[in-house]
Amino acid sequence: MYKDIVIIGLGSLGGFFAENVSRMKGLESLMMIDPDIVEMKNVGKSIYRRKDIGKYKVNALKEIIKNNNDSLNIIGHPIEYHENKMCLPYSDLIVDCRDVICNRSGDIDIRMYISFRTLILDCKRNFKVTNQRSGRYIQYLNMGELSAAASTAFQIISSGKVKDLVKKQMIHQVSMDYQSTEISKAIKVYENRPDIIIDQFNGDERIRNLHEMLPMIIESNMINDLTVIVGQQNCIGDRIKKINKYEMIEYNKIVKSLSEIIQSLPFQSEYYTLVINKEKDEWFIELLPETGAA
Repeated sequence: MYKDIVIIGLGSLGGFFAENVSRMKGLESLMMIDPDIVEMKNVGKSIYRRKDIGKYKVNALKEIIKNNNDSLNIIGHPIEYHENKMCLPYSDLIVDCRDVICNRSGDIDIRMYISFRTLILDCKRNFKVTNQRSGRYIQYLNMGELSAAASTAFQIISSGKVKDLVKKQMIHQVSMDYQSTEISKAIKVYENRPDIIIDQFNGDERIRNLHEMLPMIIESNMINDLTVIVGQQNCIGDRIKKINKYEMIEYNKIVKSLSEIIQSLPFQSEYYTLVINKEKDEWFIELLPETGAA
């Protein structure tokens, strides 16, 4: 997808991002530009280690990356970058992670930064500011949060979706609290679920999250047909049963039907996790066996 990438700015976000990018499949060359030296204040909040203190960030990060990917061509420039004054080689993607707010004339594909608790991928070009100045984190962010933000940016880029953002010169925002918000919603749904009296069927306890998924199954089946499979619909899953619309909108019917499916499987797993997904126009109930595989 990308053979040559340039990253400008190797601070907390940029350092973690560069390490993520170095793992990208097909990447042949990574150029990193940053004039700074690792200081004690960088340790504990960024990717840099205590033994890196006193080294240029480009050199310290090159050592870290080489431990993971010794075949990657890494070029480090310990200099300050000035757009239109420094000539960059042709690259598939140029990402600016510096903590500065400055003019951009078109060399940079993405300016990546964090505002409050939002990761921003700014793909606009020909951007002018009244005064160039240093940026800053308005809220304290710990090492884990910065690493997670860099990982999120890497996932967006490696998916190829960022090409559309660059082409359309869009600004994309991602909440750093998205995952925790989704977990909080799930917990709230779980805590507020209705008390259900269910007849016991041999095997219903083997679906670990059956009870919290019951409302979603009912809601989905009131709108669509459902297909129950063992595995994932985009993998090699065994299609077990087609459930017509309105067929499973009662708790006892759902529990009984899924339990009977578990009992009829030619192979048995101790436990299953239930997931509801949609592929094109078809809805699936996926029973994922707990295999213990990584």
